[in-house]
Amino acid sequence: MSIATDSPDTAYRAVHYQASANFTSILQFLNASILVSTYQAGKVLCLGTHQGELKLSFLNFDRAMGLAVSPSRIAVGTRRQVHFLHASPEIAPRIEPSGNHDGCWAMRTNFYPGNVHGHDLAFSVDGLWIAKRSSPVSAHSKTDTTLSRSARSKPCLVKGRRH
Repeated sequence: MSIATDSPDTAYRAVHYQASANFTSILQFLNASILVSTYQAGKVLCLGTHQGELKLSFLNFDRAMGLAVSPSRIAVGTRRQVHFLHASPEIAPRIEPSGNHDGCWAMRTNFYPGNVHGHDLAFSVDGLWIAKRSSPVSAHSKTDTTLSRSARSKPCLVKGRRH
């Protein structure tokens, strides 16, 4: 199967993919979608199902790296910034083709922490943790709800809390 997607380099770029025979039925049984970030292609892919068929959606980012997910938001770490997508279920029924989407995540906020290469992200009770890997020693910082940043010498241990 292949799908044409918008790309900054060309109007359309063919993406070829193949899934195992039971992958779609597993996603459908779990009522789940999977998010995948692709550093080299600069995309975040959402793999889901609709009426028994595998569906893919693509978002373009400058070096999409890390992802953090909570029930109300998604953070996408890139080369120089973190993008925050917020759950917007009221928009889903209006996306064409109508009736194919059960959810929508709209980009609402961007945070510019600098050249952090946000590979590892995690939501915690007090904000978003970003692990910076551009040096031999990892540095950790967190953003709070006001998107201010503070450096930390130790990573936060996230204990299964849902936000």
